[in-house]
This record gives sequence, C-alpha cells and structure tokens, in this order.
Amino acid sequence: MEQEAQQKELDKHNALHTDGEQHQIAEQAYQEHAELQVEYSKLLRVARFTLGLLAQVLCFTTFTFVEPTLSIYLRSGNNSLTFIGLAFTLPAFVAILSSSFAFILAERFKKQALILLGFILVGLMEFVVGPSVILGFPRNDYVTVAGVILIALFIPLISIPVMPDVIEAASERYPTMAEEILHNKISGVFVAC
Repeated sequence: MEQEAQQKELDKHNALHTDGEQHQIAEQAYQEHAELQVEYSKLLRVARFTLGLLAQVLCFTTFTFVEPTLSIYLRSGNNSLTFIGLAFTLPAFVAILSSSFAFILAERFKKQALILLGFILVGLMEFVVGPSVILGFPRNDYVTVAGVILIALFIPLISIPVMPDVIEAASERYPTMAEEILHNKISGVFVAC
C-alpha cells in the first residue's frame, strides 16, 4: 500500500516536471520566434492596411448612414410601406449577388483598381441618392431608391477585394510574420470595423 502511494507521488512529480518542461520549451520557442508575432502597431504602418481599414469603415458607414435617413426621407414622400420595405430589401439582395461577382473580379483584376473604381462609383451614386441639385436631379423617390440599389451593387467592389489586398500588403512588408496569426488578427480588425 505504501509502495503504491509512493509510486503515485512519483508519477505525479514526473507529470509536473514534464508539464513544467513543456511549458519552458514552449516559452523558449515563443521568445525565439517573437519576431514572427503580429503587432497591430506594425500593421498600421503598412499604408495599404490602413487604407483598407478606412475603406471598410467607409463601406459600412455608407449603409449605416443611408439606412436610417432613407426611411425618414421616404416616409416624408407619402410612400407606401410596401415601397419603403422594398427600398430596404432590394439593396440587400443586390449586394449579396454583387458580392459573388466582385469575388470573381478580384481574382481577375488588380485589387487596388477595383477598390478605386468602387469608391468612384459609390461616390457618384451618393449624388443620385441625394437628390443632387448639382446634377439636376429633382426629388424623385424612385431615383433615390435606384441610387441606393446601385450603391449596394458597387460596395462589394470595395469590401470584397480589400481583405486579400490588406493581407497581401502586410505579408509583403513583414514576410517573417506568422501567416495564420496575421490572417486571424487582420480578420479580427476587419470584423471590429
């Protein structure tokens, strides 16, 4: 019985020693590869990363600004609830479909060019949503809804290629960073935006 208790104590000591060694080995490996770790301050020094974050924020800001003001605007025009509902539903469906095509375009064309094109087109559509006195658009709720639908069509030209572009830029600038950790941190930042 006593010998059995001593054996258990010895096994427990060996297990703790082994766990301690494993922890020490892991800590040493972490220290040796500290340069592989991804730091947000390093990522923010990459211009395309910072611009990509800004692009993503602007994409979401476009919709979060348009959506609440659109309902007020359309209600003031004495539109039916069905029309107002469609004004919110159609852009969502268009954005879903457009995202599929934006992915294909991002594989075939230069990502920065697609992002720039997306910004130009979304910027122009903001005048359509307006309505724009500069472009001579009078108040027309159908034109406004068409502008929102076109924004939904063009937003994926920004939001879809921006993630691979940012990852590519960070990988080029810091090739020794651990790739999986880099992807996870960049994805986390984009989700937070």
